[in-house]
Amino acid sequence: TLTQAIIDAGGLSNTVTVEAGDPAGGPVIDVSDDDGTGASNPTVTPITRLPQMEAIKTADTSGLSSPPQAGEVVTFAIAVENTGNVTMTTVALNIRLRRADWGAMALTSGPTKTGGDLGVAGVMEVGETLTYTASYALTQADIDAGGISNQAEALASAPDGSEVKDLSDDGVPGGGSDPTVVPVVRSPGVTGEKVLTSAPVTVGSEVAFRITVTNSGNVTLTEAGIASDSLTRADGAVLSLTSGPTFLGNSLGSPAGTLLPGEVASFDLRYVLTQADVDAGGIRNTATVTGTAPGGAVLTDVTDDGDDTDGNTTN
Repeated sequence: TLTQAIIDAGGLSNTVTVEAGDPAGGPVIDVSDDDGTGASNPTVTPITRLPQMEAIKTADTSGLSSPPQAGEVVTFAIAVENTGNVTMTTVALNIRLRRADWGAMALTSGPTKTGGDLGVAGVMEVGETLTYTASYALTQADIDAGGISNQAEALASAPDGSEVKDLSDDGVPGGGSDPTVVPVVRSPGVTGEKVLTSAPVTVGSEVAFRITVTNSGNVTLTEAGIASDSLTRADGAVLSLTSGPTFLGNSLGSPAGTLLPGEVASFDLRYVLTQADVDAGGIRNTATVTGTAPGGAVLTDVTDDGDDTDGNTTN
């Protein structure tokens, strides 16, 4: 009966020794030959050994919101099956985790074995599947890049000491060794708001405006700030600010021009009222704020006055 040990060894060798007595009572002994040449060679039955395995990696993105945010976790499931005809040992995984812009990262946890290894511990028998899990918490850089790509290289030792390798596939039919890609939807946004922080009505008094630029999307914005500012008198005359816009700071500490998702940049603008302004019935100020998304798309928004109860929700 053919056993797994025989296949792992690459076959079997068989020799028969026959013994009889001659007419004089002496012994006659012969060891079998495999080709009739009389050389007493053993009969060898070689068995082709086919060490091979298949690795599949899938991603569970159910923990991501829409659009995804930094800190949310992607879970990976890895299955490595012995698809050959020999027993393998010393199974290991090398993980290749990269950002969509090819930046290299490390898993947050794992890979951790979760199943398989039902026979002898540390031995992957023919047809056996070992399962693993691993996880990764998205960073803002991953979202800015548009996603991540993950691939596992499975390694094992064949009975003859040779190394067996396989690069994981994503499990999609028709593939071979495709990385498991987790695309991340990039949803850039910028919002501007302008409020009065000081609003005197006498000639020579200083009117103070505060403009805020908010990153309302899920990607980092660069070149964020005020693109233009329009100050006019109530009679339509164009005016010039006395000072500003002056950058006051970013709410999360980013340098000027850079805004993380949810971060707010603040600017101060000043104007000294003249008699003509009072005679015309006041002044009006509108600004356009801007920011550049990853990939170069330029976003703009016209400032709102921050009071949606006035019937005006756009400026």
